[in-house]
Amino acid sequence: MIPENPRSFTCCWISSGADPEEIRSAYRQWDTRPDGPGAARLFQVVESKRQTLLRRLNLAPGATLSLVAMRADLLRLLPAHPDLAAVDQDFSHLLSSWFNRGFLQMRRIDWNTPAAILTAPKPTTPVASDTAAFYSINNSLPGLKEVSLGNFLIKQVAHDLSAEFPDRHRFVTLSPAPGFARWLSTEKSDRARQLDAALTGREWVTDSNIATRLAPEVEAFAARYFLTARHRNGTPYDPVARFHLGNGASAWRVNWPADTSDHALKAAHGLMINYLYELGAIEDQNEKFMRDGTVAHGQQLAQAMQHLNEEY
Repeated sequence: MIPENPRSFTCCWISSGADPEEIRSAYRQWDTRPDGPGAARLFQVVESKRQTLLRRLNLAPGATLSLVAMRADLLRLLPAHPDLAAVDQDFSHLLSSWFNRGFLQMRRIDWNTPAAILTAPKPTTPVASDTAAFYSINNSLPGLKEVSLGNFLIKQVAHDLSAEFPDRHRFVTLSPAPGFARWLSTEKSDRARQLDAALTGREWVTDSNIATRLAPEVEAFAARYFLTARHRNGTPYDPVARFHLGNGASAWRVNWPADTSDHALKAAHGLMINYLYELGAIEDQNEKFMRDGTVAHGQQLAQAMQHLNEEY
């Protein structure tokens, strides 16, 4: 959609931004007389001409998917062309407004479901009879990066299932921990370095005795990772944790060894986690997490964290 050398594309799209002089003029008018028409005029000129162009392009048949593909190309080029960031912001803004909860279609998996879904790997972790498990939430279109429907999807499915099956009142995910291996490798303690070396060696993958010996240490450092690891801006280090904790879930239970695929071994040393969605607690947990970063968590993580703290 976008040429490998995006110079002409860059000039075209960047020149379609908002006009600074028009913004200044509209602001002066609103500042002098802050009424409704003045605010409407200011809003009109602040919005870039790119958004108007994108809306017009989207009127063509099948244009939405083409625009999503165009954004995928834009994201690929963005690291080498940071001046396109404003263009991406316009794409992101419009796609987020177009793709909302009203787009969701809930479809039950049955024998009419495509084979690729029916043959997908299933979780092996046992769950209680009052619990439903979500195995995977995937965005198949790179152009919809950061346009999130997953939070609505989880809550909608949970409400639908609880209505159909009243005995199901706990909903858990079986989620990856894509930043765990990288985070562990940066920990400076001897204990962390020893664990990192043992996990990187991968002898535990084929030797269950080694895995059993390592499991308490993995759980302890996993607890620290999910409960305390943060970026400089204060958000959880783990991107999947940011998503679920921000939705009001709790970090319920870690699972290891879990996913021993090559990708999961590199990213997480085979670690996975259950995030628990309790419909009656979601709002309170979300509020505490957003207000002061409190991570709701299960007993297993609490005990593992206590064990780790006692050892230090």
